[in-house]
Amino acid sequence: MSTIRPCRDDERGAILEIVNAAAEAYRGVIPADRWHEPYMPMHELDGEIAAGVAFWGYEADGRLVGIMGVQPVKDVELIRHAYVAPGSQRHGIGGALLEHLARRSTRRVLVGTWAAAHWAIAFYRRHGFQQVSPERKTELLKTYWTIPERQIETSVVLEGPPRSGHARADALTCSAGIPEIGVYVDGVGVPGSARQFTSGALDVVLDFSGVSDTVAAGDRALSLRLDCLGGTANGGSMSSIVVGGILVGS
Repeated sequence: MSTIRPCRDDERGAILEIVNAAAEAYRGVIPADRWHEPYMPMHELDGEIAAGVAFWGYEADGRLVGIMGVQPVKDVELIRHAYVAPGSQRHGIGGALLEHLARRSTRRVLVGTWAAAHWAIAFYRRHGFQQVSPERKTELLKTYWTIPERQIETSVVLEGPPRSGHARADALTCSAGIPEIGVYVDGVGVPGSARQFTSGALDVVLDFSGVSDTVAAGDRALSLRLDCLGGTANGGSMSSIVVGGILVGS
């Protein structure tokens, strides 16, 4: 039996055990002046939690085997301190934690890791994250992280995939074909796609890349238009538009 849940305050020791065991992978890989033992002491974990890092854990058979932190900073959320116990790695635990936190986020998601940790970079890329340019990396690290200059030099930043919105049009009927979707934010078209049309309802997936933050904030006018390819649409009405878990239109 496994579950993803917030870590309890009395689990700080278990969090440290996972972090320091998994961080052994960095030994001899990251610059020697960045390695210290233990990799994360208790006072550092306490400081991270006090700074707003909320740790989530993957529990399997009553035991914590993976942890991942998330920290809201200004207009983004940072993925912090993502580790899986060595004996539980390569079982999808890290991916499950990352996807869980990404789904909950209503902001742009960023993650920083060591430039030499090629396995960590590959992990985030597999989950849709894109590495930013060296110039942008430096700007982001100085804006959203509080780390020394040497760590900025030896780190990279990856940005989470564009968030999608989900819209549902109820009681829509089409005389032919799958509806074509037109979505407009302040009059500017946003790509959309229809993949499900059942029981008189159409599930619509919208790509809010580039406008998702302002849409989620609810300060832009968003409208949905459904047209049929090769036919006519009748009785269409929008019941909801959700971006990052927040209802932004109806």
